[in-house]
Amino acid sequence: MRLALASGIIPPEVAREAVRAAVDENGRVWVEMPDDFPRDSSSALTRIGVTLHGPGTGPAARDYTHWAELLPLRSHPAIDFRGEVLVDVPDSALARLVGEIRRVRPQPIAVRMLPETGRGWILVRDPPLYTVLGLSPEPTDSGSEGRAEVFFEQAPRVWVLAGWHHPLDSHLSAPGGTVALVRPGQEWEYVPDEPFNLARDGFALSAGTQIGRTDPAATVVLTTKLSLTRTQQTSSATESLWVLPGEPAETLAELARDTDEQLLRRFRACVLTSPQGKVTVVRAAATGKGSPPVLSAATRGYVPHTALSNLYLQPGTCLSPAVRPQGLAKLLGLTPDLIAWATPEDGGRFAVHRAPVASFRAVADWVSYRVPTNVSLAVAYQSANYWQAPAYVLAADKAPAVPSPVPAVPPAGDALKKDAASGDREGWISRSLGKLAGRLMPGASPGRIKNSKRRSTPAVSDAEPSGRVGEKLASTQALLLGNEWSARRTALEQRVLTDLPRLPPAERTRVWVELAEVYSAVGYPADAAVCWLNAVWDSDPPPVPWVDNWLRAEAKTARVAKGGREPEVVFRAAPVAAARVAAAHLVWAAGQPTQPAETVAHLPRFLALLGEYGAEIPARALWLARIAAARLSDGDALGLARCRDQVFRRLVEKGPGLDLDAPSFLRFRGGIGGDRFVTARDWLARAREPVHRWIARFAHTGRLQWAGIDAETECTTAYADLLFAWGLSKLGDRSRSREMEASAGAVLSRVGGPSADPMVHRVLRAAFADRIAAAQDGRPDRPGLPLDAAADLLRLDDLGRYAVEKLRAHCRILEPVDLINPYRNRDLGGFLGSDALGERLARVLARPDLAPDPGEIRGLLADAAADPTASTLPRVVFVLVETAPRLDPQVSADVLPLVPRAIELTPEWVRVAVQTTDPAAVTKRFGARMMTAACHVAVLAHLPDSFRRAADAVLIACDTPGSSSVRAVEQVAGPFFRCLRRLGLHSHASELLGRLDEGNSPGPRELGLAVGWFAAGNEDAGNRTLNAARDRLFVSGVPDDRERTALALAYAVATGHAPPRIALGRLEELFLRLDIISAHGATNRYFTLKPLELIDTVIRAVVSDDFCLGPGVRGWLDDDEFLIRRRVTRDLAAVLGEQ
Repeated sequence: MRLALASGIIPPEVAREAVRAAVDENGRVWVEMPDDFPRDSSSALTRIGVTLHGPGTGPAARDYTHWAELLPLRSHPAIDFRGEVLVDVPDSALARLVGEIRRVRPQPIAVRMLPETGRGWILVRDPPLYTVLGLSPEPTDSGSEGRAEVFFEQAPRVWVLAGWHHPLDSHLSAPGGTVALVRPGQEWEYVPDEPFNLARDGFALSAGTQIGRTDPAATVVLTTKLSLTRTQQTSSATESLWVLPGEPAETLAELARDTDEQLLRRFRACVLTSPQGKVTVVRAAATGKGSPPVLSAATRGYVPHTALSNLYLQPGTCLSPAVRPQGLAKLLGLTPDLIAWATPEDGGRFAVHRAPVASFRAVADWVSYRVPTNVSLAVAYQSANYWQAPAYVLAADKAPAVPSPVPAVPPAGDALKKDAASGDREGWISRSLGKLAGRLMPGASPGRIKNSKRRSTPAVSDAEPSGRVGEKLASTQALLLGNEWSARRTALEQRVLTDLPRLPPAERTRVWVELAEVYSAVGYPADAAVCWLNAVWDSDPPPVPWVDNWLRAEAKTARVAKGGREPEVVFRAAPVAAARVAAAHLVWAAGQPTQPAETVAHLPRFLALLGEYGAEIPARALWLARIAAARLSDGDALGLARCRDQVFRRLVEKGPGLDLDAPSFLRFRGGIGGDRFVTARDWLARAREPVHRWIARFAHTGRLQWAGIDAETECTTAYADLLFAWGLSKLGDRSRSREMEASAGAVLSRVGGPSADPMVHRVLRAAFADRIAAAQDGRPDRPGLPLDAAADLLRLDDLGRYAVEKLRAHCRILEPVDLINPYRNRDLGGFLGSDALGERLARVLARPDLAPDPGEIRGLLADAAADPTASTLPRVVFVLVETAPRLDPQVSADVLPLVPRAIELTPEWVRVAVQTTDPAAVTKRFGARMMTAACHVAVLAHLPDSFRRAADAVLIACDTPGSSSVRAVEQVAGPFFRCLRRLGLHSHASELLGRLDEGNSPGPRELGLAVGWFAAGNEDAGNRTLNAARDRLFVSGVPDDRERTALALAYAVATGHAPPRIALGRLEELFLRLDIISAHGATNRYFTLKPLELIDTVIRAVVSDDFCLGPGVRGWLDDDEFLIRRRVTRDLAAVLGEQ
């Protein structure tokens, strides 16, 4: 049939007409020939093997719209997700899918609802790879009613399911007024061709939907039910509000009796009257230092809402659906002067209780102390021994004699300088002579013998201090405020984080001005400039002194002379710094009564500078500068529109820059202080050169790199720079990070050879660029590669793809989420089995970059629960933990407790299913993989309760000699104890360490136990293991390269968990004294793997997970983005209205 249509034996005009045909059970096509079918075409058909039969022969026929519909689809595995894509999705999942596509790749999305089928269509261009791949599972016999499908337009109005294609493009068509959906093995589906809805959020509702109208012309009003639901995610916030029932006086008295007075001062309380009686509400005061106090009360407490600091919920509950903080505060009637808490009721409903902040008083103010009255004893006290003398006698202290003041005679000439330099302390020679004289001449005082060259002048007690102490005491600011600057700054920073987005503009401006003045007083001009910029932004028009202060702060930060008021001085600064000063200068010039002629003359130069470096300055500064330039040039609506698009594109792709648009204190909110932040950043900048020299020691002839024998150093050094660039971006050093990234990119773009594919470096460069940009913008980690890099990865040959995936598997900076298997599961060796269950498991592992079908995963979990034996549990748990990063967190929570039992059953399954001569080694390998994957997903999804159950099972297994799960923990002790530390399971770490043997020689196992000692708080035991491993690495030496490599990696991991004061010095020493490690491998034609793995481990140890942004900071950035968008839209509308 395909040959007949493609060769034209069947005329095109006939092929486009309807036909009656059928397909029998053997796949043969039977066609009822039309009456007007050409005779010569019939003869040609017989020559290519077509047989002609009489009427009534063959199976029952049906109508087809055209002949091409008779041809089956062909599999097309190479999918290119570029261009327009049609997604057929159930209407219940349409809103979520549209929101995900807009979040990942913002663009106009066309939507069409199909109310009669309960489904909807989404038309999108260049969709996100991960989203689309997750929606295109392999077709099954069960139909497509409950899942989403992705279609590509192979011909006009003919959409074919992704992964398939029709063999004849030119013969495809759909009847007029219809759209065809083509699926393999099914009839073509024709749907009326109706226009899509291109409105941003307008979707047609089905007829059964209840809507509220006041009249036929009224706007549709949709109401959403806000409910309080239980959540499986464990919040890290601690309880900070408690509602205590009972009589207030008795409640407060009991609280005072059971609580330390110092802790009691950190609580605030108020008494409220409700229909159920009086209750006492206790709230932990925000001190700004350390963690909030915890009240030991029987009543369950409340934790603060992630976005509204004055709203409290019970732990384990959340408000759904998610609402923006401003909208939620409006719905609940919350203002900054109120405290509210929500109590659950039946049916997901909840009640909100409110109390004024002013009604809370310190609990210590409610409590008064009194001395109890003396009680006379019934029996008089009698001493046991009347004549016992006291052990010692006290004598009254004599008043010291006050010496008469002796005026000091200042020495003259050089003696003055000499005495001033020597001070009042005696040298060791004088002290020794004094002691010797005291022994030889008992009557003489040892202190009477002085050095003859030394002069002594009596100190005058009333003299004023001099030097640096005197200067500090004489400071005006110190005399006025003393040490209150730090407390005032902390209070203002806390208010900026918690309350600022909800305050009116005037109040926000006042807070920004106060914080800017504090930063200026303590010597932080960069942060002061950001605060003055925000104050100018929230006031329209801004006061002239505020703009002056902003310009002076920017000029001081960039070291621009004359306060940045002369253009020529501004242009001589560094480009990025000059752009920031230029923005402030333009705003200052536009606010002057008379426009500065020099500024107007240099206006094109200012605009060119902002155009080139606009992405490197705050979004607010860029917009205010363009507004000021428009005023100086009598209007530029087109330039403002382009600037608006630039700012909005930047906000969509990156959001507000944490290192540009916000004060620096937001970056180290939480457990990390600014001193450690700066120390880590300086360490990364300093360690780059030692790392380069260490990599250079691997250099050889390079002629055997293609065989994996000689090490590669040039590209390895470039990838090391990309790792350092990620670390500096994480710590906010954008300039040095950009320099390292550009230097590495230049090297990787020019290297190559006859055996190297440059596309490998292009894929890895794109992956590193995405991770570095995410670190700069403070975005959370996402799985997979960027879209273009993923498409290029599919085009690589086996060795090139292996090199990319090998680095992703061993570099957690490059792939922080997914568990990559570069061997594509060819290393399983029959572990999955060859039965039906094994085939199902193999299909799940076939596409690790896709989220598996939830129904299939639930089915596998049910099979494991129904038959938890050696033939089922080990391989099912292995597959589920390997794919856990892309599974629902609840599924991962159900799988984690099964891991120890699955490892215990693994030896029995290996003996049955795996053909090997060393079953013990295979058991160790799969047990270690399962335990490592379980630790990774427990930290990734934050599942402390599930992992606690797994740790309890390991503790029980410690009583069984030769336990496989205990051996697996010992083999991966570092990741296991790191997981316990991250999840707060310190008691489990201590108990498990007490049951494991420490070992004799310091190796990877013992260093993993050192991680456990640091997690349990025993730094002495951890340091002892580190010292022993250090001596073995640097003193005695390890002859074998592989053993030295494993020991160095374990040493770096364990050192990263030591206190920072110890860790940084040891990590720097690692690259100064460590001998070369294993450098063999198939990736050597592109890079040397093991040195990069060690550098990745060290950088992640320095830039720990403590530097990640918390939910409070992320919420603040979302609110800040809204404020920027609102002001830009308003300003542009005003300018267009004026013109």
